[in-house]
Amino acid sequence: MIEERNIVERPVSEKVGKRVLKNYSLENAEFGRIMAKFRINSAKLNLWTSSILLGLPLLLATTHPNLTEILQILDEALCEFRENTEVQGKTLERRIGLGKDFATLSKLAFQVRVINCLLEDMNLPKEELSADELFEIADRVFKGRIGASTRKEIDRILTRVGDVKEWTRLREFFPNANPQVDPRNFLAHAGLEANLVEVKREKDVLFRYTKDRVLYGGKMEDPWRVISRILGG
Repeated sequence: MIEERNIVERPVSEKVGKRVLKNYSLENAEFGRIMAKFRINSAKLNLWTSSILLGLPLLLATTHPNLTEILQILDEALCEFRENTEVQGKTLERRIGLGKDFATLSKLAFQVRVINCLLEDMNLPKEELSADELFEIADRVFKGRIGASTRKEIDRILTRVGDVKEWTRLREFFPNANPQVDPRNFLAHAGLEANLVEVKREKDVLFRYTKDRVLYGGKMEDPWRVISRILGG
């Protein structure tokens, strides 16, 4: 009997960790030496996966991963797995196995490849994006309600931004903006929170995340640490 199923596109929702391998029988020191080879920026990868799930175009572009680096990690993990698998007659010994984060990274690599195809003319990652580029991400990557709300948010900002030639915090154009970062506003406004985002107008309005510390929870904090906390990183 042939089973019929519908294949549905779903973005990666699992958090990425650093356990691409798991230890079965190696000495802990030896396994630690192997794991030390892997340089996985899991915090940044998790920000990127959240940007797709939640419709955050500027965050998507800024944190977009390097596909070659992910594939290299997967290849190195497979190499270690094979080198620590031994067959003697009918006996198979695996001293290490592939960890759960290997599977997550594999799915993530496919997702990066898809986004690269959808946005091939954008040369990601990039820190500064025009309004047109944000619209392009919303149209090509996000679907349904998320895509519509993202476009609406960009339009809302464009009606407020004046003729500013220097990078200016978005809150300067919203008199009633909260003086500190509000997690609810970050999520409700497509990641374009008034304290975290800066804009300037050239031919088009340009957007970027601020490089300066921001007020969050009553303290001045690094902006990327704040974003990571908001998204559960």
